[in-house]
Amino acid sequence: MFIASPKFRARVGADSFADLRETALPLQRIESRKNPSAQAVRSLVSSARARREAGKYWVEGRRLVEAFLASEMRSVEPLKTIESCFLSDSFLASNPEWLGFSMLDADRLCVLSDSVFADCSGLESPEGVGLVVKHKEARQGLFDTSAALSQDFLVLDRLQDPGNLGSMIRSARAASVGTLLALMGSTEVFSPKALRGGMGAQFGMQVFEGVEPTALLSAVQGHPSRPVLIAAAAPSGGGVSLYAALTQSILAGDRPVGFVFGQEGGGLDHDWTKSSSIELVSIPQSDSVESLNVAAAAAVILFERRRLRLARQG
Repeated sequence: MFIASPKFRARVGADSFADLRETALPLQRIESRKNPSAQAVRSLVSSARARREAGKYWVEGRRLVEAFLASEMRSVEPLKTIESCFLSDSFLASNPEWLGFSMLDADRLCVLSDSVFADCSGLESPEGVGLVVKHKEARQGLFDTSAALSQDFLVLDRLQDPGNLGSMIRSARAASVGTLLALMGSTEVFSPKALRGGMGAQFGMQVFEGVEPTALLSAVQGHPSRPVLIAAAAPSGGGVSLYAALTQSILAGDRPVGFVFGQEGGGLDHDWTKSSSIELVSIPQSDSVESLNVAAAAAVILFERRRLRLARQG
């Protein structure tokens, strides 16, 4: 929770919280939906273009805000990316201790009337806490190949559903994958729906968006770690079974693995399926359904890798 609970204090550091009796913050207050700050939040909630042009995104709800703060506390410059923190009257009334979170400057804290917060919110039942966050750096189409390809990584090819994207990121993070490469044409990684789908798993990953497929293939082929690309294929797509000896050997091995998943319905781009650098893998399933949902397929393959690696460790 985004309050000074004992658990939260332990995660972000007890010293981050000031004694409330010594804290008197001159908070900004917004009571009109026409306020420029409120209008800016509404734009970030509803418009991909606004998020892209501003280089910012909206993090809303206790669990997401806590996940974001926990990840920030592990960074070199904690909380620097937070532009503003918005609290509703009701949230502040129920959690006055939150004002003791002393690492945020007073000019970045803002209290909204419940009605204005609800008008800004992207949730049916707003919890009353949200952050406007600046992207850490320009990672649109550019990536550090030495860092991104030296360990297991997730590649998403033109994925369109933010819920699927978020779910796959969450599964990847749970399977110890720390890097995400979203190819050109994929939906936003930090949209409100994708953040909710991933439960904030994005915050703990190295994320690159708008990556060109040809550039990625070239980087993989020339990388000293010799990563192996495994792409999920439909049962009828001619891929090797996930449980075949060749696939099992790759997944149990020490070389980095790039897990490639294609667009819902459309599958992988032709450039991927024809590349000799990629191992196409299919998941054996019953004939009662045509195929697995892409997020379900990702979870199966990612955790097969984790299972085999853990088995090797004994």
